[in-house]
Amino acid sequence: MTVYKPVEELAKKAAEFAVKIGRGEDITEETDGETVFDGTYNVPCYYIEPMAVTAENMDDSIIEDGFHRAEDVYLNIH
Repeated sequence: MTVYKPVEELAKKAAEFAVKIGRGEDITEETDGETVFDGTYNVPCYYIEPMAVTAENMDDSIIEDGFHRAEDVYLNIH
């Protein structure tokens, strides 16, 4: 088993927040006020729930999302 977060969703949200922060907009409401202390600052954070990837849901998660190609995942299976 491994864990996975949809890369496209992560990228879209990161780009959206980067633009808003660059414009001086507050993203606190969208992050539900959640922060992570980085040693210096409390940085706003947005959580995307990780998905447990197993043999049973591999096709519907990492392959369907395009994170890995089926031919790569099943390369050594005969």
